[in-house]
Amino acid sequence: MRFLYPLLGILFIPVIIIYYKKFKNTEKDFFIRFPNVDDIEVKKSFFSYGKFYVIEIIIFVLLIFAVMRPQLGKKEIEQKIRGYSIMLVMDISSSMKAADLEPSRFEVAKKVLRDFVGKRQNDFIGFTAFAKSSLTLVPATINREMVLSTIKNLDIGYIEDGTAIGMGISSAVSSLKNSRSKTKIIILLTDGDNNSGNISPSKAADIADEYGIKIYAIGVGKDDRVPYPVETPFGTQYKKVNMKFNEEILKEISRKTGGKYYRATNNKELKNIYGDINRLEKSEFRMKYHIKYEDKFYIPLIAAFIVLSAYYLIRRLIFVME
Repeated sequence: MRFLYPLLGILFIPVIIIYYKKFKNTEKDFFIRFPNVDDIEVKKSFFSYGKFYVIEIIIFVLLIFAVMRPQLGKKEIEQKIRGYSIMLVMDISSSMKAADLEPSRFEVAKKVLRDFVGKRQNDFIGFTAFAKSSLTLVPATINREMVLSTIKNLDIGYIEDGTAIGMGISSAVSSLKNSRSKTKIIILLTDGDNNSGNISPSKAADIADEYGIKIYAIGVGKDDRVPYPVETPFGTQYKKVNMKFNEEILKEISRKTGGKYYRATNNKELKNIYGDINRLEKSEFRMKYHIKYEDKFYIPLIAAFIVLSAYYLIRRLIFVME
């Protein structure tokens, strides 16, 4: 057992002081009122004067224990698991609004990544988003729900517009490079046209390769005139616009790092990714994590209420009898 707020135990000090003085005063008053011990009746004993103080002390002690928040649970567990260290890197530039994939490249990309995360059981997974710059939103973690929630709530415009593929890869490498896993993977999902950032995709791939990180690149969209949403006075209209899809960049960075390149026009390619990654060598992790403690403050709180109720009834009975 532990206490969430152990420092609140300092509240015991004023309780001790107050009731110490009350006991001393009660004892003094008792001997002044009854100098002749033979004249003392049982109901006027010192215990009769002090027993209610004892009950009051018990109530205060229980209440203080309650506010200190006692909790039960194991502090730490070590578990061996086998899996990979994976960083998901997703393009959230405005070009991802294109609707050559329904309902849009962006929504298809989110679905692909969420499906992937949902099928990973023992992997450490993190998430990096990029547009004109990059941002790691979730470092590699065993908590899949955190990654899924981040992807679900992500939207275009979170980062200033642009497509800095090299920056996205570089941020992911920074998160993975110190991992002790034998298998470190970056899954990059983009429409494939780098136009921002001070690190080229090729240079970022070289850095990833130095740290033994494989890049699995997923290209989204077509290199053609595609429907793109445009806001008009009549609402959202879709117009055909030219979209450059630089497939060669994605093929190059995948090849340099020993990964693979895929086209995400449907979920079929996603199954291929699962198969390829599952054939890689898994690493064994010794993972330590804390078990969530359960609050038990209600136990001393209920006990205090019961004692208080009994205390009140006893005082009422004595008052009636007297």
